[in-house]
Amino acid sequence: MSKTKQLPLCPELEPIPDEKKKADRCKKEKWKKAFQAYSDKMSQDGTTASGKCGYMDFCDYCTDNSYGRPCVRAFCEWARANNIQVDYDDFDFTKYI
Repeated sequence: MSKTKQLPLCPELEPIPDEKKKADRCKKEKWKKAFQAYSDKMSQDGTTASGKCGYMDFCDYCTDNSYGRPCVRAFCEWARANNIQVDYDDFDFTKYI
């Protein structure tokens, strides 16, 4: 049996949920890439002996910078701990410093 998507009765009212989720994921991914690039640009002469750049308040949450996006992981952990809701449409990263 093949899987088919059920189209909404009024497509102009609301996008199909799968497309909306995909758009949200893409927006979040774009924000994370931009945030890591900003963090890399603003870091203080590389990293400290413990592997932290020391530029932002959430560097205390940085545990491992050997792979991926360490600043994004530290930021997400900090945001969860402080119940901060991130607006992925806003690229003004200075408010998180």
